[in-house]
Amino acid sequence: MHLNKIARTKVVYSFKFLLLISIISMSACLATDPKKAGVIEQYDKYSKETTTKVSPIEISADLTAELIRIESEKSGVKVVEALSFIRNGVFDGFNSGWKFLRNHHGYLLIDGLSYDLGIGTHAGDVRRTRSGGMYVVEGVDFLLHGVHMIALSKAKTIGGRLGVTEFNFSSQQVGVINTFAKDSIQSNNKM
Repeated sequence: MHLNKIARTKVVYSFKFLLLISIISMSACLATDPKKAGVIEQYDKYSKETTTKVSPIEISADLTAELIRIESEKSGVKVVEALSFIRNGVFDGFNSGWKFLRNHHGYLLIDGLSYDLGIGTHAGDVRRTRSGGMYVVEGVDFLLHGVHMIALSKAKTIGGRLGVTEFNFSSQQVGVINTFAKDSIQSNNKM
């Protein structure tokens, strides 16, 4: 019982760390070309963690997705995999700009099979443009499990729903997601 509580605590702390990385990367997403998805790997010699992610995948003009895997050389949680959605929204008198604040339940539709991701962890910020306008940056993160990674590694079609927003990935994007998921499964099998 006590070990189970420790394991849950480590997962919670790992997920909070992952959420922090996601929030930090929200700004970086604005500067990258989200149509050119690829797998990027970075090693942090201080934390002894390797972060592998699929660079932002454009879903629509204001919504991108990232797949993230964090591998730790330290004891405890070895691998954490997550799916992050990042959205930029207009903030004006008619629209608050918050699209996922109240509804951030997620589903993936992989080759016609529905996978309930549950309620994601939401984070957001209101920012000001250089001209004085305001906009909202939202992030919603979901932990992924082995069953998701196996399905993603073999997927021919991937779509889903975040809140009430439905989306589909292109065949090129699915190919990059396949590669990421296969690498993740292979990495998990080594441990």
